[in-house]
Amino acid sequence: MRTGLKTLHEALHMVGHANIYDQEEIVSKYNLWSDALENGLNQHLLASIFEGSEVVMGIPTFCIWEEILKLHPHAKVILTIREEDLWWESVKRARALMDSELPGAPLRYGSLMRSIERVLVPSYHQFCEVLRFAWATTLGGHALQGQDLNEQISRGSYRRHNSYVCTKLDGSVLPTGEQQLLVYDVREGWGPLCAFLGKDIPESDFPSVLNVPYFPGYRKGQAPGEQEFGEILLPDSNFGLLMRHELRKSLAAIIGAVTVLVAVLLTVHLTEVVHVPLALIGLTYSALVAIVWTAYVVMHDLVMRVPALVVLPMAMKS
Repeated sequence: MRTGLKTLHEALHMVGHANIYDQEEIVSKYNLWSDALENGLNQHLLASIFEGSEVVMGIPTFCIWEEILKLHPHAKVILTIREEDLWWESVKRARALMDSELPGAPLRYGSLMRSIERVLVPSYHQFCEVLRFAWATTLGGHALQGQDLNEQISRGSYRRHNSYVCTKLDGSVLPTGEQQLLVYDVREGWGPLCAFLGKDIPESDFPSVLNVPYFPGYRKGQAPGEQEFGEILLPDSNFGLLMRHELRKSLAAIIGAVTVLVAVLLTVHLTEVVHVPLALIGLTYSALVAIVWTAYVVMHDLVMRVPALVVLPMAMKS
């Protein structure tokens, strides 16, 4: 099921908005988002995150739209809507994907794995924390804990969000005399959108909702993981290189620490201050190295799942 925002993104680009801040930009500003989550949002930080952007949309911006509006009080606001039953089917499908092997584990694992993640790959940890924030804000923290979604609560959250935005901006008029809010279903096409933005209707057809992929960057015949974020995580990308560098550095540091520990045990054994069997030292060293290597392999696999982590917020955001 589609959310309409990818259609809207393409439509805004077609009417002349070239600098659009959407979910793919999280990677380039993940450290600033991490700072915002840890220390709180402020206008200076938001200005740094959205610097140079004409349009702001997508995760996690829909969670903090009021703060963004404080930064740009005369900005126009577009609330995309969809038929609620289709929205719910979309959420259920996304949740099923979350529980499958593809996207869910990095967002659902507990505090121990998050601690390991923070130590081994801090950039990946910061990036995932932003996505976890979007998931939890959208559905509540229970959505990341393996529990079944409550249909009534989820539908209620969807209704409250849309109702709150409409109530908050009802009758709000810009200094130009234009309405500040457009409640918009992308199936309405160019007319309402161009009238709201003061743009001429393009000669090209409006982007078809049916042609907009469920996964970001997905193309027909392409595997779900091979998407826009996937390009960012390629070995020769800046973010991909950074994560791999952190993984290797952490692996070397931990193995080095284990080796020092074993060297100390060997010294104790040789000085006969305390008798430590050589077999025990060897087994301990081998076990610790195996554990560290396993953690490295697991984290490497999780890092490669980043492209799929936006599935549920994509299904829900408006």
